[in-house]
Amino acid sequence: MKIVTNQKEIPWTWVFVLLMPWFAHNMWETISAQGMIFTLRKFYDDPAFMGLILSTNYAFSLTVGSVVAFVTDYIWTPMGRRRPALMIAFFGGALMSFFIPFASTGWAVILFIIGYQFVVDFAVSFEPLTMEVVPPQQRGRSGSVTHWYKTAATAVTFGVLIANFDNEFDLGWIQFNGEKLMYWTNSVVLALCGCLILFFVKEKKPKHFERQSIRKLLVQRFFIELTRPTILRLMGLALAIQTLWFGLLQYEGLLITEQWGYEKSEYGYLSTASLIATVALVPFAGWLSDRFDRLFLLKAGLIGVVVLKFIFYSYIEFVVVGQPSIYAVFAMGMIKSTAGGLIAVACIPLLFDFVPNARLGTLGCGLGFTFALSSFIGTNVMGNWIKFASRTVYDMPEGTYYYFAGYHWLLLTGVLGICYVFYFQRAEKRGAIVRISKAEREESGEGEG
Repeated sequence: MKIVTNQKEIPWTWVFVLLMPWFAHNMWETISAQGMIFTLRKFYDDPAFMGLILSTNYAFSLTVGSVVAFVTDYIWTPMGRRRPALMIAFFGGALMSFFIPFASTGWAVILFIIGYQFVVDFAVSFEPLTMEVVPPQQRGRSGSVTHWYKTAATAVTFGVLIANFDNEFDLGWIQFNGEKLMYWTNSVVLALCGCLILFFVKEKKPKHFERQSIRKLLVQRFFIELTRPTILRLMGLALAIQTLWFGLLQYEGLLITEQWGYEKSEYGYLSTASLIATVALVPFAGWLSDRFDRLFLLKAGLIGVVVLKFIFYSYIEFVVVGQPSIYAVFAMGMIKSTAGGLIAVACIPLLFDFVPNARLGTLGCGLGFTFALSSFIGTNVMGNWIKFASRTVYDMPEGTYYYFAGYHWLLLTGVLGICYVFYFQRAEKRGAIVRISKAEREESGEGEG
C-alpha cells in the first residue's frame, strides 16, 4: 500500500496509517517536556538553568524547524519535498535518544539533549505532509485520529516510561533502569515511524509546483512570505489556540514530585488517567469541528478553559494547606488534556482553512515559529519567575522552589488569547482574512486524483 498526496478523497485506512507518527511526535515531545527534566535534575537544581537547556527544543523550532517547513514548499527531490526532512528527524532522533542515558556527566547529557532537539525539529514538515494527503472535508475527523495517537503516546510515556524512571529491571541477559527504558523506547518508536514514511508514503508533485533556489528563497522570500497579513493573523490565532493545552511544561513534573511530594510513579499514573478520560470524547470533538463554525468553538472553549484554570489556581493557592489531595493533581491533568485538548482537536483545522495546499509548508513554518517562540519564552519566563517568586513572594528556603508560581503565566496568556480571538473574528467579518473554499482548492488543482 502506498499513501499518495493530493487526492480528492482518501480511504480512512490511509488516515489511520499516515497519522501513526503522531504517536512518535507526542512521545518525544512529552519526554522533552517532562522526562528530560529528571535526567538533568541528577546534575543540576536551578530551574532557570534546566529550563534554558530544555528550551533549546523551542529555539531549534524557531530556527531549524521554521526554515525546513518553509523550504519544503519549494524544493523537490526523488523522495519528494517533505520526506527527506522526516528521515533526518526520525532516524537522527532515534540515534541521539539511544545514547542520552549513557552520558555520565552533566555537560555530556546537555550535549546529547541539544543534538537530539536539533534533529527532531526537522519533523516540522510532517503536519504539512498530512494535510496534503487528507483533504479538507476529512480533516476534522482525522484530527480525532491524531488526538487518539497523541493521547496514547502521552499515556504510555507517563504511565509506563516516566512512572518507572527510578526503577531497575533485570531480564537475566540484560539489566537496565527506567531512564534507559524511556530513551530506548523512544528510539525504537522513532525508527519505526521513519520506516513507515520511507516505505509507505509517496509524494505527488502538485499541479502548479514551482521549484526555486533555496538561497534565493531564504534571502528574497522567507520573511516576505512569513509577514503576509494572512500568515501573521494565523500565527496570532495559533498562539491563542496553544493556550488551550499549554501547561507548566518542564516544571509540572517537579511541581508534583518535589513541591507536592508525590512519587514519579504516582505522577505518571495520574497523568495517564487524565489522558485516558479524554479518549471517548475525541470523536465528538472531530464531529463538532466538521459541522460547526470552528472560530466559535475556539472562542467558547478558550473562555471555558481560562475560567477552569482560574478556579483551580484559586483553590490551590488560597484553600489548600500543605500537600493538595491526589484529586487536585488529577484535576490539573483533566483541565489540560480533556478541556484544553479536546477543544484544540476541534479548532486546529481552523488554521488550515485560510491557506491553499501549496502553501501549507509556509503556514507550517509560521505555526512552528509561533509555537516555538511561545514555548521558549514561556519556559524561560516561568523558570526565572519561579526562581524569583520562590524567594521574594513565597519566602521559600534556599534550594527549594514554588513551581506552582508558573500558573501566573498560564492565566496571563489565556486572557490575552481570548482578546486576540475576538480581534480575529472582527478581522474575518470585515474581509481582512478569508477562508479558502472547497471549490477554490479544486480550481487551483489541489485534490486531483
